Amino acid sequence: MHCHNAQEELTLLQKQIKMFSENEYSSLGIIAKTNTQAKQLYDSLSRNYDVHLISLGSTSFVDGVSITSIQMSKGLEFDEVIIPDADNIAYLTEYDRSLLYIACTRAMHHLTIMYTGQLSDLLNVDTEE
Repeated sequence: MHCHNAQEELTLLQKQIKMFSENEYSSLGIIAKTNTQAKQLYDSLSRNYDVHLISLGSTSFVDGVSITSIQMSKGLEFDEVIIPDADNIAYLTEYDRSLLYIACTRAMHHLTIMYTGQLSDLLNVDTEE
């Protein structure tokens, strides 16, 4: 999903959370690149949505909407996954390719990739405007 700016990306992310609450799936993972970015997303979204942060201090995994980093998502699976900020600035190097692979393969049924600017060249996909 191409977004014109960070505010539009946040708005679309909120719409995706609402759509998730109306479907048959039980887990949605919002996977940020870093622990810091995951915490920032959690702080922003937890004011209006029932979301859980999976961080270094987490002791359990619950169904519903979870926000986490790629590092913390290793070994987890979600019915749906949203990867925000998948632009050419955030994901540029070969190491970033490995991170994207980890994030993308956490989705069991549905994967949404969001970005502003230009989609990362590491993702060779057709995009919808």
